[in-house]
Amino acid sequence: MTKKNEVSEALDNVITKRDDFLGKAKDFIAAVEILLVAATGLKALLDKNGGAQHE
Repeated sequence: MTKKNEVSEALDNVITKRDDFLGKAKDFIAAVEILLVAATGLKALLDKNGGAQHE
């Protein structure tokens, strides 16, 4: 019976760690998306104002 409990606890730990990892991965992806949007917007703003001439 203890082996079943150990296996069950191990599976619960793996599932918990997976959920934590997925949460962190989704947060990281969201942060990268925000940075990409900001960089794209800044590039468009610089191009609109002739920023390429000042590089």
